[in-house]
Amino acid sequence: NRKAYLDRFIYDQKGRVVDAIITGERYRPDGTEREVTPMLVGSITRWLKTEADKFNIIGHYSSHAMRQTFSYFISVSMGKVEEARNVIAASMALGHVNLETTLQHYSKCSPCKLKEEWLKLNLGKEVVDLFCTC
Repeated sequence: NRKAYLDRFIYDQKGRVVDAIITGERYRPDGTEREVTPMLVGSITRWLKTEADKFNIIGHYSSHAMRQTFSYFISVSMGKVEEARNVIAASMALGHVNLETTLQHYSKCSPCKLKEEWLKLNLGKEVVDLFCTC
């Protein structure tokens, strides 16, 4: 149950916060109390795993899995999973500078679904089988 406390922020030339320095010391040298930091990525993952174990829930639980789930739902067009996915909306919501990051790490497509979509193009089953293994 060790807590982390905010020591100070690091700013760039434009005055934007680029990092936060944390410490385990609750009090500053002048005796004033430091602010407790928000949960960090590792803390969230540990908390999720602990809660899942407590309730005997089997699965992969991490802060990254939560981001992937959020990305999945934010990118669904009109709230219907069957429709085209809006990767740009997910990329903006996740704060990615590069759309490739979102495509590579957050936009999952099952091989079977991919094969199904390719077959709709009427390229011929032989051609599709060359590229899709499902």
